[in-house]
Amino acid sequence: MYQQAENAETDQHSDSFCAGCLNVLDDEEFICALGQEWHLECFRCSACDASLSNWYFEKDGLLFCRDDYWTRYGECCQQCSQIITGPVMVAGDHKFHPECFCCGSCGLFIGDGDSYALVERSKLYCGQCYKRQMQPLEKTARFPFISHKPHSIRLVEIPGGQKGIKLSSDSLHGKSHRLTISQMVWKLQGKLLQLAFAFLTSAFNFCCYLIPSYSLPLFFY
Repeated sequence: MYQQAENAETDQHSDSFCAGCLNVLDDEEFICALGQEWHLECFRCSACDASLSNWYFEKDGLLFCRDDYWTRYGECCQQCSQIITGPVMVAGDHKFHPECFCCGSCGLFIGDGDSYALVERSKLYCGQCYKRQMQPLEKTARFPFISHKPHSIRLVEIPGGQKGIKLSSDSLHGKSHRLTISQMVWKLQGKLLQLAFAFLTSAFNFCCYLIPSYSLPLFFY
């Protein structure tokens, strides 16, 4: 947690005690932090004892400088093994710097809206390299190569904003009206699939009626 310390005068708190040395705060400046008051020289990192100025990190009631806080509680980038102190890209159980979120095969940066695959929970590939690597396996296998192991192989899309086709038009008042038709397209596709299934079912029943002496073989998989 990143917080800012505040300085104050002891005129209004003559009976206050320093949270660091437990001595009385005399007529001098002090720091208010974590709901307590500190001498300037007592406001130090609990790990390296370095003096803290205006900014500090707090964890479980202890003060830390930036380096010690990230060393103890920070997470390392899966790619470069450096501490992550800013935005983070998450793939499975691993975290990456945004600039380190690259394909392990071609080195291409995987950005917003791009597809990627996480193999064996640690190997990161862009969508195209993953498909190229899977093609030889699909050709040699008797059946198409499909993995159903959870968290083993996943081909996912990085969220890149709202999907679908948008039509925009300007109104008389200068406001923009947007019509999202992606949901309409999905509903239309669903209706078409229902009609196609009904047609195939009717045709199948009609053929069975015309040729009652033939029976369809059963296949078990």
